Amino acid sequence: MASLMKNYLSFVIVIFVSFKCSFCSLLDTPCSPLIVKSGYIVCVCNATYCDTFPSADPVSKGNYVVFTTSQSGLRANKQILPISKSSKTTTVYHIKLNETRQSILGFGGAFTDAAGINIAKLPAAAQTKLINSYYSKDGLEYTIGRVPIASCDFSTCAYSYDDVPGDFNLSQFSLAPEDFKYKIPFIRSALSVTSRPIKFFASPWSAPAWMKTEHNMTGQDFLKNMKKTISVFGA
Repeated sequence: MASLMKNYLSFVIVIFVSFKCSFCSLLDTPCSPLIVKSGYIVCVCNATYCDTFPSADPVSKGNYVVFTTSQSGLRANKQILPISKSSKTTTVYHIKLNETRQSILGFGGAFTDAAGINIAKLPAAAQTKLINSYYSKDGLEYTIGRVPIASCDFSTCAYSYDDVPGDFNLSQFSLAPEDFKYKIPFIRSALSVTSRPIKFFASPWSAPAWMKTEHNMTGQDFLKNMKKTISVFGA
């Protein structure tokens, strides 16, 4: 449950906090504050600081853990509190340990072109800090990675893995430069820092334009040469 809570309380790298940044001096490595508008700052992920997450190890019997992030200045602040046994308690929670309602494979993010482009612009040390904040034991410990098949709505242009018209046998199928430059390197970085297995799944966005009736990878379209026409939606 503790590890699940750690994954569930996933925060974006940039979290809004109070303008005064009263918590900055309390961190092991002080954040680099940036004012985005009156009353709000963000902590910039750089070569010396990126958000981390405190340990969510199981606590002793009779206690519970609370993680709090607030506009007033708390950032994933960890508190271990005792379970009150006061007679004034009016709410009772019953936990049915043997009753399963759903299965959770994990929590994670996507390795898109846009993510890779922006990460690649950072200095090497900042890239490491950023990947660690998501996938290492000091960060959120993501266990899922979604990888778009070819381009998606987070790409700078539309491309597929076979842009040769008429190649229904996919003899010209190949990965794109974007995969080798913006996706695969950061997937490897995540694998190098994680202490947990990561599940990756590929998500299709659109068939190649030449396979579609309107020759367009975006918008509503239909696949060609099918016994039954299938509607296909692009970005």
